[in-house]
Order: sequence, then C-alpha cells, then structure tokens
Amino acid sequence: HTLAVTFEEIPATTYTITLTVGEHGTVSYNDEVVATSVTVNENSTPAFTFTPETGYRVASVIVDGGTNVTTELVANVYTFAAVTENHTLATIHLQLHLRKYLQPPTQLLLLWVNTELFLTMMKKLQHLLL
Repeated sequence: HTLAVTFEEIPATTYTITLTVGEHGTVSYNDEVVATSVTVNENSTPAFTFTPETGYRVASVIVDGGTNVTTELVANVYTFAAVTENHTLATIHLQLHLRKYLQPPTQLLLLWVNTELFLTMMKKLQHLLL
C-alpha cells in the first residue's frame, strides 16, 4: 500500500495594533517609524519606541483607550505582554519647558514641568496674573 501525505502550513493568527501618534514625536516598531498600525503574530511581545522631538518628552502612553502605561516605559520603550487580541496605542508629547513673561517684561519665569506640576503651576499662575 502507498500512503501519500500532504502538509499544509497553518497560517499564523495575527492581530493589529493601531497607533495614534501625537505631534512632536514618532513611534517605531522593529526600527521603522509607524504612522497608523502594525500587524503582529499571536502571543508575540511587540516593543514600541517613542522618540520625542528635541525639547519634548513623552507625556503619556495610553493602551486600549484607557490604560496609562507611561510608568511602564523603559528608555521610552513599551512592550506589550503576549498579544491575544487587537490593541490601540496612543501617545502625547509635551514640551519640556514653558516660558511666560511677567510684569515687568524683563522678568522671565522658566518652568521645567512634568504633567502634574505643569497643571498645578498654571492654576497658581492664573490666579497671580488675573
């Protein structure tokens, strides 16, 4: 008897990670800048690199429209756990400093801020300037 067997490759299950990239920076995957989305294999652990323009920093990285993973960045890189579904990834870049001229015009206030400090200081400055 003769038995003939044909093997067929099982296509990999893939998922899409859709990006929303804020102004003043880029997002890279596998050393290539990504503008809209990437396709990854199931159970892969894709890493995305966030590169802000000079004078800016990564302010926040949001996964799936709600989870802020900014504190999980290592050297501006976020790595997904094993991917088993589609995801979204959004980033916002903030300017590193704010310059505000006060009275008299020769006085310059230069604030180096993070997100929370920026909001707090702006509220205080608003009261002082009104």
